[in-house]
Amino acid sequence: MDCIGKYITIKIHFIILYEKKLLFLFNTTKLALLLNFIKKENTIRCSIENIIEKQIPKNAVILFGILNWGLGHASRSLPLIKLLQQKGHNVHVVSDGLPIEWLKKEIPDVVFHKMNPSFFVYPTSYMWLNVMMMFPRFVKFVLDNKKYAELLAHSTGANVLISDNRFGFRCSDIALNIYITHQISIHHKHSFLQKILSKAHQYFIKKYDFCWVPDSRDNPLAGKLSSSSGIKNIFYLGNLSRLSAENTSLKKYDILILLSGPEPQRSYFEENILRTINHFNDKNICLVRGTTKPLLFDSDAIKTIIHLADTPTLQKVIEESELIICRSGYSTIMDLDQFDKKVIFVPTPGQTEQEYLAFYHSSKNVNYFIIKQNEIFKNLPYLINKLL
Repeated sequence: MDCIGKYITIKIHFIILYEKKLLFLFNTTKLALLLNFIKKENTIRCSIENIIEKQIPKNAVILFGILNWGLGHASRSLPLIKLLQQKGHNVHVVSDGLPIEWLKKEIPDVVFHKMNPSFFVYPTSYMWLNVMMMFPRFVKFVLDNKKYAELLAHSTGANVLISDNRFGFRCSDIALNIYITHQISIHHKHSFLQKILSKAHQYFIKKYDFCWVPDSRDNPLAGKLSSSSGIKNIFYLGNLSRLSAENTSLKKYDILILLSGPEPQRSYFEENILRTINHFNDKNICLVRGTTKPLLFDSDAIKTIIHLADTPTLQKVIEESELIICRSGYSTIMDLDQFDKKVIFVPTPGQTEQEYLAFYHSSKNVNYFIIKQNEIFKNLPYLINKLL
């Protein structure tokens, strides 16, 4: 009985201590609760709403920096910006080039700040050569982003900064800096270069208070790219697509061509596709160009041309199409994951991330196929005839 009494006493003491700890936790601020939880867990999976409520202070003034890499980063940031607005936050968008032009039509009530054009180009099919060529401009880009972020933070009174892969866009003087990326680990066929590039990117990630990943940890669309690799303060947002399949539209187009990505590869892709697609005058083909630049090569086979598609238009043409030809950019993959469509991926040459994602998804989904850009003339007509 004495042993049992001691056991009960110890158990009661433990419960009292446990309850005191819980009481202490619930009496602290939300931020303190979150930080205490982060120390115990490297990765936290919550809904986007819960993450925003826990991490973003009420009525925040937010600087939202978006990388200009075609429209991918802007399109995946759009639903997040809209949600932040719904939560009562004042959002300022910082970007350059095409994302600014497109987002002004999607969310005209947001304050926009335009920076100098981004430096990203993919002139060759060799990633290491592109990296070497861009490195001096990359360093300047990072320094310019940091300087501009600090100036904007002080002039706008911002207390939260969010950067969607806009390297260097952060300010140590404000309360919270958040980085968005799906690519915590960089993919490359050479393991040494992969390790160096991954470490370099993770160096930038660690400078932020939190890293938001637009992916699911348990069923990742980004494959091994979104693996946390032991980095703390990682939060998985899930799919950040602006689209939502309704499956109400009847088939209108045999083929939908979605063009995207940085120049000059976007234009190379467009020209190769249009020259090849001329063989299919009997098909109803829609082209979404992803740019406002003049069309340099015409094709009689294209029945419908859309230069910049807004969200409702893009959703409609996807639902109305039987076969889609596009890049294997991550934002495109998040969008297409909402639909049950046959897709031909053509990765951007020299962009190893897209090459990995195309192979990753074509090996998992029987409706997804892949061809290289230099094989378009030879293999695309055969693949189209096979799928239609």
